[in-house]
Amino acid sequence: MPTHRVHKWFDRLLFKKEYPQVHRFADAILGKGHRSRWGHSPFHTALLMYITKNINKEERVNMAFSHLLHIATDTLETQMKRKGVPLFELLDLYLRTKNRNKKRNYRY
Repeated sequence: MPTHRVHKWFDRLLFKKEYPQVHRFADAILGKGHRSRWGHSPFHTALLMYITKNINKEERVNMAFSHLLHIATDTLETQMKRKGVPLFELLDLYLRTKNRNKKRNYRY
């Protein structure tokens, strides 16, 4: 399963903002190991929309799309692993290295 770092990177790429609460949603609401038991579904996206009904509509829509992207990313990662292609592991490694280099180059 792609790390939350990878999911948040996709959020920044598409929405110019991270939605970490969306990616924690499955662990908090659905429980650990949810994907192996019953997976993700559009029902869970609808549940997310219901839970966030007090947030403005544009944010809710972005959160819903972020969740759908999360589902698609998890599915793609599973398919790539079956083919022996560690695409998301490499992406996570790149993001960790990039983040580490940013911290080293920061001057106080």
